[in-house]
Amino acid sequence: RMDVAVRRVDFVLRSLNPSLRADGTGVVSVALAGHTDADFDESSDFFEEPTAIDIGGVSMSLVKTGSTPVTDGDAEAASSPDLVPLQDIVPLMSPVRFESQEVLGHLRWMLQKDKLGQDMFLIGPPGPTRRWLALRYCEATKKEVEYVPLSGDTTESDLKQRREIRGGNLYYIHMPPVRAALYGRILILEGIEKCERNVLPVLNNLLENREMMLEDGRLLTSATRYDSLQASHSPEAFASLNLLRVHPDFRVIALGIPVPRYIGNSLDPPLRSRFQARDIAPFSPSTLFASLSQATHNLSPDTLQQIIALAHTLQTMESSGLLATLPHFGDNALISTAAVLDQFPLLSLASAIERVFPYRYLMDKSEFNAVQVAFERFGVATTHQKAAEVLARLDQPSDGSTTDRNIRSDTVIAEAEAKGEVIDLGQLLEHERLERQQPHYCFTQMQNYRYIGTKAGGDPTDNEVSLEFEEFNSKTTVCVRFHGGGRHTPGKALLSDHSYQQQQPFVVTPVHQALITSVLQDLVSGCDVCIVGEKGMGKSAIVRHIAAIMGYEEQGVRVVQCYKDMTSRDLLQRRVTRENGNTEWELSPLIQAAIQGDLCVLDGVHRLSLSTAAVLQPLITDRSIPLFDGSRLVPASSFRQLRARIAKRLLKKDKSDNLQEARTRAWSEAKRDLVSRRVFKVHPGFRLVVLGQPPTSKHPWLTSEMLSLFHFHWLSVEQISLTEKAEIVQRLFGTAIPVNQNSVAHSLLRFDALLLQQHQRSTAGGLPSSLSLRQLLSLTRYGQVYPHALYDAIESSLLGRFLPPQSQEVLERLLRLAGIMQRSAPESAVAGTPPTIEIVGADPQYEGGIVRVRTGADLTSTTDEFPRRKLRDTGSGGKGRIPKVLFYDIPVHVSLLRDMMADFTLGRHLLLIGNQGVGKNKLVDRMLELLAVEREYIQLHRDTTVQSLTSSPSLEGGVVTWQDSPLINAVINGRVLVVDEADKAPLEVVCVLKGLVEDGEMYLNDGRRILRLLGGSPLPTHSNSRSSKRGKETIIPMHPDFRLIALANRPGFPFLGNDFFREIGDCFSCHVIDNPDVLSEQALLQSYAPSLPSSLLRRLSLLFADLRKSVDEGLLSYPYSTRERVNLVRHMEKYKEDNLVQTLENVFAFDVFDSQLRTHLAHTFNRHGIPLGRSLSFSVSLGSEARLPAPLLVEKWMARHEYRSLTIPIHTVPLNIKSQRGWKWQQPPMRNVRERTEGRIDRFTELKYFFHIETEGDVIDMTVLPDNTTYVLINSPFSIHCFNKTHDFYHVIELGESMPFFSSAGARPALVPLPLSNRVAIFIPTHALLLIIDPAAGTATPVAIPTSATEESNSPSKMFSVFGTKLYLAMHIPRTVMLTIVDDLVLSQLDPDTTTNTTRQEELVFYQRNSNLIVRFNISADSAHIVRLADTYRYSTDDWKLSRVFFPRPDI
Repeated sequence: RMDVAVRRVDFVLRSLNPSLRADGTGVVSVALAGHTDADFDESSDFFEEPTAIDIGGVSMSLVKTGSTPVTDGDAEAASSPDLVPLQDIVPLMSPVRFESQEVLGHLRWMLQKDKLGQDMFLIGPPGPTRRWLALRYCEATKKEVEYVPLSGDTTESDLKQRREIRGGNLYYIHMPPVRAALYGRILILEGIEKCERNVLPVLNNLLENREMMLEDGRLLTSATRYDSLQASHSPEAFASLNLLRVHPDFRVIALGIPVPRYIGNSLDPPLRSRFQARDIAPFSPSTLFASLSQATHNLSPDTLQQIIALAHTLQTMESSGLLATLPHFGDNALISTAAVLDQFPLLSLASAIERVFPYRYLMDKSEFNAVQVAFERFGVATTHQKAAEVLARLDQPSDGSTTDRNIRSDTVIAEAEAKGEVIDLGQLLEHERLERQQPHYCFTQMQNYRYIGTKAGGDPTDNEVSLEFEEFNSKTTVCVRFHGGGRHTPGKALLSDHSYQQQQPFVVTPVHQALITSVLQDLVSGCDVCIVGEKGMGKSAIVRHIAAIMGYEEQGVRVVQCYKDMTSRDLLQRRVTRENGNTEWELSPLIQAAIQGDLCVLDGVHRLSLSTAAVLQPLITDRSIPLFDGSRLVPASSFRQLRARIAKRLLKKDKSDNLQEARTRAWSEAKRDLVSRRVFKVHPGFRLVVLGQPPTSKHPWLTSEMLSLFHFHWLSVEQISLTEKAEIVQRLFGTAIPVNQNSVAHSLLRFDALLLQQHQRSTAGGLPSSLSLRQLLSLTRYGQVYPHALYDAIESSLLGRFLPPQSQEVLERLLRLAGIMQRSAPESAVAGTPPTIEIVGADPQYEGGIVRVRTGADLTSTTDEFPRRKLRDTGSGGKGRIPKVLFYDIPVHVSLLRDMMADFTLGRHLLLIGNQGVGKNKLVDRMLELLAVEREYIQLHRDTTVQSLTSSPSLEGGVVTWQDSPLINAVINGRVLVVDEADKAPLEVVCVLKGLVEDGEMYLNDGRRILRLLGGSPLPTHSNSRSSKRGKETIIPMHPDFRLIALANRPGFPFLGNDFFREIGDCFSCHVIDNPDVLSEQALLQSYAPSLPSSLLRRLSLLFADLRKSVDEGLLSYPYSTRERVNLVRHMEKYKEDNLVQTLENVFAFDVFDSQLRTHLAHTFNRHGIPLGRSLSFSVSLGSEARLPAPLLVEKWMARHEYRSLTIPIHTVPLNIKSQRGWKWQQPPMRNVRERTEGRIDRFTELKYFFHIETEGDVIDMTVLPDNTTYVLINSPFSIHCFNKTHDFYHVIELGESMPFFSSAGARPALVPLPLSNRVAIFIPTHALLLIIDPAAGTATPVAIPTSATEESNSPSKMFSVFGTKLYLAMHIPRTVMLTIVDDLVLSQLDPDTTTNTTRQEELVFYQRNSNLIVRFNISADSAHIVRLADTYRYSTDDWKLSRVFFPRPDI
């Protein structure tokens, strides 16, 4: 290795004698507010500039030999010493600050290229090292820097000139490349691979020939050409050339990463050929150890060697290319890890390293075992291994007892599911406790630290707090000081978690305690963090809790919603046009937070493009970033050094005798000078927290470059145990989980456990793996007030109506196992009083009163009451903003209104999602009308922007003015904002709505900020005393009565909008609005067309119900809606003379050009008796009549008198029958009968209609009761299909699994009608079993038929068993058991006790083949008789069979 030495003339002597001053005096001790003597100490910054630099024999003079002409702008702008990087722009721990041989080698090469006038390209792995080297070189050579972060939205105007309007005139503003070329600065282009390939070629000629055409018509020309033309032309002729001189010291340093190893665009060959490249490889372990050991104080050398060796091994594994999914472990990750470990030296190495290198979440399972081997090799136990060690130590209880760990929670669920019983939550919690074995202890062991409290600093004027952490083993307390921002409130510092929970309802579980501790450790160590977790897991709530711990006020937490098309301008500065026409740049919330020292939260960082997120890299790693208007943000330390440098120069020029006044004056003027140069400091209290969802194979947003920016913390569904969820619910709602087994919270926790178990076993499409915390808490809050509607609330929150059929069945099964039952019956199908809505106690002028909703049958009705609002004097509209709508209260809509008003009164925002034309708008307007709530309405579309969402233009006196939009008016005045077509809006608008609804925060384009201020916070009206760079920040407090109701179509085809529910659906209380059921829809149509016959309306309802079924099955794409049916019947009501088929064409004429679709529609219409697509000719098809001939006597039988009738002796034994234990089920939902086809469409036949039975099994038997209800027995699965008397609807009663004994024709089960009790009975001859089914009561009772007089009839049968709600038959059948039913007779007989009254009893008679046994079973009396014939008269089966039984008298 070549030894490289560095010598800096004069600067070395000056730095070695810090006490030497320019004026020869000693150090003056004068204390002034705002600055100290160190600010004016020449040793802190070189007072005399160095004259030359020499690196390894390559030297360069730093003294400009001659004046360089300024061809554009003034000389003061051309000379900007504030653009020269300072030494602390590079972090202290960076190896770039340590002048090692590697660093000096890079600097020497750059000095060579600079002397040759060549542009440089530093290429290397992701991270800030390349930028640090470029800045270090500029700092050493005293070069001014223009920095441009490139991204996918960088345009040509960002590289040349941008147009601005000021005072009605158009100006061209130079961009950094042009300024660097004119003033001889170093242009740093970072992110070459992120820029579009058609943008960077505009720099090709500037790089090659130092020429570039500008937008204002002038031409940048090289210094040599410029000087020669100037010498050969007259001043007038030369000025007409419009030339600008490129400074000869202009250089370009490009920074990029290798592609295709990493993600990005490959270099354009013409662009690549113009650079000289240098590979910036990761630093060697010796260099890293030397630099980090000097910068750290509490980190032991052994620990430092461990993590450096591990990092070097991981880098070697990555460079080998054997592990395709291994992310890059950069030097910056190592530096930030060392910074955290320096603050917390006893922190687990695995915990610290996995924050910057979360390989388990990014790598394939087949590859990350190699990484674990590397961890073990260097003595770093992973968190999983650490947890296993802790659990191993805790395997035996302290009392010495043993625990059966083989019994798992999924076993408990499987057993309950097999029995058909509701699972026991207490057993689940106990088994989970045994599986996890004190998770709080495990997490504490893995972290080694635990946050215990916050204290205010000693100086009340200083924004400083002390965060206390307790080390687990030694119980020692570590205090870390944190300097907050301008909105920091040490007076609200937290003494404990409990004191905070009294102000905000946040429950700290063991998982949250570990996460909060680790995040706080990173934040106080100066690292920005990223929290990754599924939506609804409480990431935002955790951040607000952490903000309160660190002392940030509510207004000091700025939440920015990220979206897919977000650009770097949206993140940094937005271009706005003022009322006078001037164009300006407005600071974004992120930059405002950086200046004021706030906590900024970027919610949804996974939606950002990689190039947009990479723009933030200098702000995150260096706390410096250039802005689009030419402003620059620098670290607080650099700002102080720049201010001190300018103040010292001003102090040299000041001839005042009063040194103290001169210093004060110089210090103030120095700040004004920096502000005039648009240099602002990043407040040391600024922190950035980003929130994102876990990466997926389709969206791997967590790349190696993203890993170099943050410390990552994961919050997954699996981490939060059921025990912790129970603790959260118990502490928030006061529900004793293990005791109150029937509570709503208990049922929801059971359902959550079932969801997780179902996800681990097999994934059901559309169902989540678990309920998020947001959903769990929201459903618990709703269910405590309205427990009877919990089933519908869960189904709506999961969009159960739109799930695939298989997933719908899984959801119903899980809800049943959780003990969450559906409402007894649809309100439209219940006999009795129809549901009603009435307003009670309302004042006609001021409204008020209550809304009373009564639903259900007479005996099981429920009444809910909801308060109405009283009118407020809002100054605009008043009562006129309350909607009035034509609305008919059909049963299903009354039920929906009840649920919507229940959520609305609980303070929830509503989301109504469904197909088109199902009445979403009418339902909302009707609810607001009932509750007397004022409404603001806005409709979104694909061109909706955030600006149009918040302001609307108007023309007043010839001047365009911007007025508040309905959204702002609703927020200010506490109205309801109805957002129609929410799924049609772009994602950025959707994300803004998420911030407004969930976080209560929204930024407007005019600089105002909507903020929901919680209890105890002041309510500013229009302005705040604190000021940002652009003036006073205006806060609009959100009115507590403000609500947002979003209307959206269902996701997926044929609707072409965004998936609104997937993005922010869980922030709302979701209500699925479907087409009404047939009975409700018939009532609705009858209200619109009272003169039309009900049979016709019913046929139309059944027709469209059949079409909707075809849409669900994928046979049709267009979902026909209620709106179209209402329009049809309104036409038919008005113009009765029009033909039905012609009227239907008003809806179906759209489909006339699709022959395949038209054929399907015609087939569906024909099934319902509507001749669509048929000729209108009608025929009658009857059989011909024929007269029968006269009867002829063919045969005559006569009885012989010598023979008497045969009397057979019998032996009768009475037996008492005791029914076995049966089961009961909830009434299954009614289904529409499919494929019902009318037989009399265009002709008359005896066939009225026919329909198909939807089943995968075989039909075994069927029977019909006198009221025309039909029952069909199916073998697989063993069930009964019950059809109503009109055969429009049916439901399925599941009785068991597939029956394996139905092959023999003689042994087929029989379905017997019992019309006297409206029941049916199933006789299974192979097992001598009679199963009595009561469809109305929902019960099944098995009865074992005795086959001998000695059989114990009241003992449980060995031929079958009942398990849950299923019947299981024995596999081994004795051949003597076989019984055959005689006839399905319902026998009428006289009551022997009375002679006047006649009673009817149901009896069945059975006989046994190859035997003389007859069994008579009286179902009504629950008794049986065994009748045995005398052995003398026993015949073979071929001789006789029992054919008919009748009873002449009751005793015979």
